[in-house]
Amino acid sequence: MADTKISAMTAASALGGTEQIPAVQSAANVAVTANQIKTFTSNSPTLITPALGTPASGTLTNCTGLPNGGLVNSSVTIGSTSVALGATAATVAGLTLTSPTLTTPALGTPASGNLANCTGYPSQVAGTTLSVQYNNAGAFAGANLWITSANTIEQYNSTTAQTLNVYNTRTDVSNYERAVFDWTTTANRLTIGTKAAGTGAVRQLDIDAQTINFKLSGSNLWTINSSGGLIGPTDNFSTIGLATGSRPKSVFAATSILVTAVNSGGGIGYGTGAGGAQTQGTSRTTGVTLNTLCGAITLVSAAGSTSWQSFTLTNSTIAATDVVRVCQKSGTDLYQIHVTNVVAGSCQITFATTSGTTTEQPVFNFAVIKAVTA
Repeated sequence: MADTKISAMTAASALGGTEQIPAVQSAANVAVTANQIKTFTSNSPTLITPALGTPASGTLTNCTGLPNGGLVNSSVTIGSTSVALGATAATVAGLTLTSPTLTTPALGTPASGNLANCTGYPSQVAGTTLSVQYNNAGAFAGANLWITSANTIEQYNSTTAQTLNVYNTRTDVSNYERAVFDWTTTANRLTIGTKAAGTGAVRQLDIDAQTINFKLSGSNLWTINSSGGLIGPTDNFSTIGLATGSRPKSVFAATSILVTAVNSGGGIGYGTGAGGAQTQGTSRTTGVTLNTLCGAITLVSAAGSTSWQSFTLTNSTIAATDVVRVCQKSGTDLYQIHVTNVVAGSCQITFATTSGTTTEQPVFNFAVIKAVTA
């Protein structure tokens, strides 16, 4: 074909692939075709604001002006899903994938999630309740805390009794002060208290409330009310101690002990187990030994007399400051009775009939009333 000046070429003309284009390479004029330009190789060329289109490959290691994430207004394909990256690659937010497989991902702190079908986390109970476990390198076989429902935390491990310790001080396992709430101090019995070891001290336990109730199987037995009174749930209901066992040693009152019930059959006195009985031997002046706080003395059979007679009651419960009361329980004749010469361990009982002389065995009741002089 004939030569055509470049300036004379129309904008619509396209190279056919065999046309020669003048060029300068290594200071010499050469002619190249359009097909040769496609595979043209130049050592370190300088391109002025080129529009690169879509390069088949390239290395941008030494380039500048790249976006922060390396990608702008582009997309990546994850599986079969095309994900728009937006401003940077870091803004892949709101991405939803169906059943993806993540290999050893570092999830950080997910904002939400459903782990119902996951494994390798604390046990699940009935599909709803979860346990939070801490076992010191697996050494304790499971002190499990369970969230069984809203506002409920439980600690259990099958049929193994559990212990909760709250420390005031702790140096090591042999030196501490702690509060205990456990089923292990005594089997099948709940213990609430304080303990110590080493240089620790067993501390006081305070129960602080406006009203404190003591219950048995759900029923109230005793109440300490807001005035500090120890009262039963209803009138004439509660009992302190038993008649023949589990009795309190002493009861101290600063002001009074009062019986206010009418026709209750009770009163102030001694109960079963405190008394005894003894029969006098030989004569009406023969001494009697009976070491109880109260009891009955049966006199020897003899005729009554209006003359005063005396015998000694030996009784280890009597103190020198006590008051011993004696009265006639039975007998035909009426007796006047006096108690004289009260000393530690004994007293003298003096008696006479008012007029009768019947031969019989009258019975005298006595009671020792404890008293002091200061």
